[in-house]
This record gives sequence, structure tokens and C-alpha cells, in this order.
Amino acid sequence: MPKELVDNSLAPCSFSVSADSSIEEHFEAAIDLWKVNRATLGLFPRGAFEDHARKNLILYLLDRSEVKGYLLYRVARQRVAISHLCVSGEIRGKGGARILFEALRQHADDGHCKGIEVRCRSDYEISRMWPSLGFEHAGHMQGKAKGGSELTIWYFKFDIPDFFYEMMPRHDDDSLTWAVIDANIVFKMSDPEKAENEEALALISDAMTPYVRYFVTPEIFVETERKKNPKEKKSVILRQKSLKKLK
Repeated sequence: MPKELVDNSLAPCSFSVSADSSIEEHFEAAIDLWKVNRATLGLFPRGAFEDHARKNLILYLLDRSEVKGYLLYRVARQRVAISHLCVSGEIRGKGGARILFEALRQHADDGHCKGIEVRCRSDYEISRMWPSLGFEHAGHMQGKAKGGSELTIWYFKFDIPDFFYEMMPRHDDDSLTWAVIDANIVFKMSDPEKAENEEALALISDAMTPYVRYFVTPEIFVETERKKNPKEKKSVILRQKSLKKLK
């Protein structure tokens, strides 16, 4: 994506959209916005922000030169998935979210991409916004929140010939990124009370799990057996059951 998006005529007043993460102030401002809204956006490691920035997968909503919002996304299997869409509280209701989405839509609608997907907590206010942007309801799935949660899947279909288009987002294993995680990460995932485990817990947040299938090696079961604390051992075993084992 060009670092300065071409069509800023969409943006009212002084708003513009940029994809230039080389400006450190913009990148840090986006992280600051995430910190303010992390209760709804969920855990997201700084390393993941940096990876998206390197790949130019963050859009910045600017009021002159000040960041007022950002959109963070990923691309896989001919579709775009929005991970974060966040605007500053002071400009909510002024069209900032729509401006960011329209910038993404213009870029992604290249004749090959099938559509844009977002998965959002059903009980969050923002879930009501997606239909107003042209998204269609595409189903539900279980979230990862401690107290139980439901995610609504919203899908924006591009106007391409039907024989190239699958109506619903893919849920088969082909559409997932596969990753092997080591025992130390699983142990951290199993202990959410410790602040230092936050980055590991981000891997199993609602923002990540719809797009990744995690695997562990057989060695983890040996490492688990070495744990002396029965409570810790039980927590790790429960976490292991949610992961696939490599043969």
C-alpha cells in the first residue's frame, strides 16, 4: 500500500489517511491508543505491532499531523482480516472509522481479494457499526474471554464473479497460519495472573486465535511431568488439550 493513500477526498475536514509507519510518532501514537482501549481491543504484543508496521499493515487516521485513529489488518488466502479499528474518543461519531475502512477497502479491492472479514465481540457496541459499513452477518464463534464470550463474524463481499467467490469466510485448516510453540510459552499461557505472561496470553486472545492453529511438540508432555506444583501442572494439562500435537 502506498505510504500516503491517494484518495483523501473521502476524509472530511482535515482528516487524512497514511500507511507510513516509518514515522515513529505515528507508530507510538497508535500503540498509545491501543493502551487506552485495550479492554476492548484485547492483548496485542508490541512485537506484533512492529511486524504489522514493517509490512505496512497499519493505517493511520491523521488530523493534520496528529494520529486520531488507526486500523491494523492482515492479509491471508485472498481476504483481508481487520484486527483493530480504533479512533480517539474525542472524534468518535465524526466518521473516522468509516474513513479508515474506506481507505482499506479501496486498497484491497484489487480484483483478486474476495472480501474483508472482522470478528468482534457480540456484546461490544462497535459490533453494531459493521452493517452500516456494508458488512454482512456471516456467523458466530466462541471467544476466549475468561467468563465466556461470543464473537460475531462480519464479512464485506467484493463485487467479483461468483465462481471466484466463496460466500462465507473459510474456517477449514487451509486458511489458518500454523505455528509451533514451545513449552515455556504454554506454561505462561496457563498462568494468566502473572503480568509478565501478557505477551504469551496475547497469542490466545480473540484477536489472534481465529487465524492461527497452534501446535506443540511431544517434549512438552515430558516437561509438564517435571512440574512439582499440582495446581500448575493441572493448568498446563488443560491448556495442552486446546493445542494440536505434532506427530
